[in-house]
Amino acid sequence: MKVVLVKTPDLHALYLDGEIEEQGYFLGDKNEEELYLLNMAERFKFRSRDVKFIHIDTEDEPYLVTHKWFPRNINLLLIGERIKNNGSK
Repeated sequence: MKVVLVKTPDLHALYLDGEIEEQGYFLGDKNEEELYLLNMAERFKFRSRDVKFIHIDTEDEPYLVTHKWFPRNINLLLIGERIKNNGSK
């Protein structure tokens, strides 16, 4: 399973195999995002090696500038294309 946690200064999103699982200003409790990710790992059976963390500026993603929210599929983001083309997890 490919797991991508994308963070902007304002929003966070968790993608599982390219599809959004959750997004918001914080994932889980504001002060316990690591615990949230551990809970998701237990729920969806992924490992730490499956996770990629990406930090971006909202202005660098045209979709976010236009829609103000993450898309359902990560491939609609520029970073989604980079992940797919690099074969990264």
